[in-house]
Amino acid sequence: MRLHLLRPASIFLCILTLAGCSTYRVTVTQGNMVKPDRLAQLENGMSPAQVEYLLGTPLLRSAIAPDRWDYVFKIQRGDDVLRERRVTVFFKDGVVASVEDTNPPKSADSIETLESDTPLS
Repeated sequence: MRLHLLRPASIFLCILTLAGCSTYRVTVTQGNMVKPDRLAQLENGMSPAQVEYLLGTPLLRSAIAPDRWDYVFKIQRGDDVLRERRVTVFFKDGVVASVEDTNPPKSADSIETLESDTPLS
C-alpha cells in the first residue's frame, strides 16, 4: 500500500525539481551606445574635447595608441551576443582624421527593441 502512494509522490517531486532547473538569462548592456544622429555630426578636424562632448567618454582610450578612441557597445543575453558595435575615432595632429563604424544599427534599432524583440532561448 505504501509503495503505491510513494510512486506518485516521487514523480511529483521529480517534476517539481526539474521545473526549478530552467535558467533565466539576464540581458546585459555594456559600453557606449553611439546614437546615429550624434555620429553624423562628427567631422574630420574636430578636437578631442569636441568628440568627447558629442559622443561621450570612450570606453577604451589606450596609453599605447593615444590617437585612437574606441566606443564599444554590446547587448548580451547569457552567452548569446544580440548586438555588438564598435566606433573607432582616429586622431592625427590633435584632430579627427577618420572614423570607423563596424556593424552600424538599422534605422529602427534601439536598446528597447533589441531587448524586447529578441526571443528567449
